[in-house]
Amino acid sequence: MEHLIDTNKSANACFTEFDEEHDSQELRIVLLGVSGAGKSSTANAILGREAFKESRTRETGAQSNTLTCEKQDAEVSGRNISIIDTPGLLDQGWTRTQLNGFRRTLKKML
Repeated sequence: MEHLIDTNKSANACFTEFDEEHDSQELRIVLLGVSGAGKSSTANAILGREAFKESRTRETGAQSNTLTCEKQDAEVSGRNISIIDTPGLLDQGWTRTQLNGFRRTLKKML
């Protein structure tokens, strides 16, 4: 449970800092969740193409395909969007150092 609280605090801090620094008409979507939850599939559906490699983690027990944050930009229905696909942040085993590294990486991508 403490792991989830730390993850949530780190993500909230990152988004708060971003909101204070940016004012844009571009839509930015960051997909967060456990491995195999469908983050990459959701991103591909929004983009209308296979931009992110999808895993079959829940079916096969395999590792997540997304090991770092990945970003794709596109125009969808006349609007510029950026989608950031993240690794299984809510999975167990992330250290505080790794979470801080994720936060720095995500902030650069936003």
